[in-house]
Formats: sequence, structure tokens, C-alpha cells
Amino acid sequence: MSPEYKQPAEEERRQLVVDQLRELTKRVETAERRVTQVENALCAVAQEASDVSVSHACNRCEKSLLIVRNGSMRCPRCNYSRSM
Repeated sequence: MSPEYKQPAEEERRQLVVDQLRELTKRVETAERRVTQVENALCAVAQEASDVSVSHACNRCEKSLLIVRNGSMRCPRCNYSRSM
């Protein structure tokens, strides 16, 4: 009987990294699709609400989009507000 061939340790590590990158790529692509879905739903909800729209990211905290209503923009995360 001949012994079973095993890949060198470096090749095993390389394959592990390749597999991890493939999995990470799939997760990022899934997250990007989900973010697009949420953005589309948020914009649709804002359009259906009276006199409300969604604007760009908050310049102060950058953790939320600004809500535009009655001539002012407000961040629901940090409460930054300014009139337009």
C-alpha cells in the first residue's frame, strides 16, 4: 500500500484563504443586495408619507440618512438638524 498523498501545508493554507475569500465575497454581495432593497423600501415609504423624503448621509455622524420634512433636514440618529 502506498501512503496517501497530502498537500503541503502552504497549499492547504492557500486553499483555505481562497475558500474564505469566496465565502466573504458571497456575504458582501448578499449584504449589498439587502442594502439596496432596504434603501428602495425606505424611499417608497417616505414617498407615501406626507411631505417627507430621504436625503444624503448625515455629515455629522454619518450613521443615518437625513429625513427632509417641512423645509428642514434632520438626522434621526444624532438629532442634527438644519433648515434648507
